[in-house]
Amino acid sequence: EAASTVGSIPELRAKLVELQREAYKGKNLVAEGRDMGTVIFPNAQCKFFVVASSEIRTARRLKQLGYEVGQHAEDIEEIAEKIKKEILERDERDKNRAVAPTVAAEDAVEIDNSSKTLTEIIQFMYDVVAKKGLITEK
Repeated sequence: EAASTVGSIPELRAKLVELQREAYKGKNLVAEGRDMGTVIFPNAQCKFFVVASSEIRTARRLKQLGYEVGQHAEDIEEIAEKIKKEILERDERDKNRAVAPTVAAEDAVEIDNSSKTLTEIIQFMYDVVAKKGLITEK
């Protein structure tokens, strides 16, 4: 939540973009973030844009907070609705902000991780990168 709010400050974003670009200049790297493929590294050789349904993201957040899906807490539905609302508001705010809106890069491969396992997602990503000839065995 804080990153979304602070990320809308143009002066701060400009400095952070500069720092991120310079951190590993000339090195191969994997970077994760909502604007890595559009703002920070727009010339990256391979880009992915990961999405998931708001229901799945809400369930994941509940689990992070210590609630188990299916748990019979008196107020779990109320908490889940509040979390889902916050997620959707953040998405909307990030997508529509004037500075670096969160959108998929035109050349990004979208991955819906709502129902795939981590192993399936990593394998898919590996296959995409390999198909582009970007993997070198050492």
